Amino acid sequence: MRSLAFYLFHACVVAAGLAAIGSPAHAGAPAPAGKRALLSLTIQIDGAGQRVAKSDGTNVKWSTHRLLDAKVELVAAKAEGTSAADIKGQVAAAYKPSADMAALQKEAQKCKPDDTACQMEIAMRMMETDDAKNLMRQSEVAQEAPARYQPWKTPSKGGRVEVKAEYQEQWDGVFLTASREERNCKLALPSATLAAKDRASLEDGVKGVNLEVDTQTGKSSLMLVVVSYALGELKCHIDDGGRVSDESESRTMSFKPPIDFDSTGGWVQGSAVTDATISRGELNFDTRPEAHALTGMMSVTAPLKVKIRWQLTPL
Repeated sequence: MRSLAFYLFHACVVAAGLAAIGSPAHAGAPAPAGKRALLSLTIQIDGAGQRVAKSDGTNVKWSTHRLLDAKVELVAAKAEGTSAADIKGQVAAAYKPSADMAALQKEAQKCKPDDTACQMEIAMRMMETDDAKNLMRQSEVAQEAPARYQPWKTPSKGGRVEVKAEYQEQWDGVFLTASREERNCKLALPSATLAAKDRASLEDGVKGVNLEVDTQTGKSSLMLVVVSYALGELKCHIDDGGRVSDESESRTMSFKPPIDFDSTGGWVQGSAVTDATISRGELNFDTRPEAHALTGMMSVTAPLKVKIRWQLTPL
């Protein structure tokens, strides 16, 4: 029974990908499979906040600046008739069963896991509903659709990858207890050249990005899967009522952009282009206020300002 539900759901999802047909802006034939292009991607994250509590004399200030600037070589795959980007954006609402289909689904839940006869009998009745017939027609349309959506992906072997990164996170706190304690902490990339493993981690972390171009409208979507991270150094200077000390430790720093993967699948919409550029896009947004903590007392709730820009140009 689950296999039929799976089939019906995905057939509807495929059909949903056909819904996003717009007017041509920069239409053109798909690039030849194997054509190479260079993706320039910039992710910038900034934030600042302060927490003041007069009851215990706490005053904490926090700020951060993170920048990931990457160049990744992508390769054109064979164009397809359905859009992976549109499917990802419509999964949640793709299938809304009719009353008849919903009733049959409830019946199916009563079948025992090993009762194949019960499952098949309900499956056959499902196939007679208008839901199933419509999905079958949509599936046939999808199979006959012209190849207009072209994926661009990182090559399985080789390919140019370059990454530059900046990371700074600053904490300044004053705490009045039995004495006046001041803490000044900074988390940053090492001032010297990154270790080979960190450089490799930053580069590997952007190899998951890929892109889809609608050759009919010229619009595009970027799959923003970035898992780049590096090992940074946290240094704290502490003055506790005249007792001065310094602490340091290693901390992992992440450059993952805070976008909503649950509802979008990681796809970010680009804009239509009118020049030789294959794809271009920009996204600017503020996150909801969230907690940023170094320790229990060094915590601030503040939003992040995020800027994402990309451009894909032919090689």
